Amino acid sequence: LGADPSGKLLYCPPVYAIVNDTLYLLMNTMVSADHIHSLETYRYDEAAGKFTFVRSDPIPFKLNTNAYHLDNGKLLLPGRLAKLDGFPVTPAVMISDSGSAEGPWRIVKIQSNGLLPDGSSYVHPELSAIVKGRDITIFCRNDNRQIPILYHSHDYGETWSGPIEHDIFFSNSKIYSG
Repeated sequence: LGADPSGKLLYCPPVYAIVNDTLYLLMNTMVSADHIHSLETYRYDEAAGKFTFVRSDPIPFKLNTNAYHLDNGKLLLPGRLAKLDGFPVTPAVMISDSGSAEGPWRIVKIQSNGLLPDGSSYVHPELSAIVKGRDITIFCRNDNRQIPILYHSHDYGETWSGPIEHDIFFSNSKIYSG
């Protein structure tokens, strides 16, 4: 789907959103592995049987899971934030206030930076969420201890509490929940 004729950009596996019976694909471009350059949005054209390009935004946000529909009509995408073309280590979410997968998206940091409570850096803070009404629980990958870190929001992802270590074991791999 994604191709850079110059060969300078890599493409990351996509995530999806279904909005008003339309399938969207969102995908990151990268200057090197996990160094995020942009967020690209595609809409599925059923008549043509393919995804068509909608937009590209210079948002250094690494996508982790499909979009979540919130009861307040907004969309939420868990992921991690970096500086443009940098490696993302700050847990965050993107919120579409309009509920449209075509944006605009705003970023809400779950944590102010990419540091764990002991001062060490996250390695790959990949996120997944469980959404129940206005309450959201984020599971965050924690390679240092191989147990997830949880964050909670009680206002649709606008503010976050945590981090809280959870005692379920998982290896240093992507988390999927929901």
